[in-house]
Amino acid sequence: GNWCHEYRKLKAKVETIQKC
Repeated sequence: GNWCHEYRKLKAKVETIQKC
């Protein structure tokens, strides 16, 4: 798969968790 897309998806998830 596209690792860059997966990385951006993971990064978005991490940012969401840190916002909580």
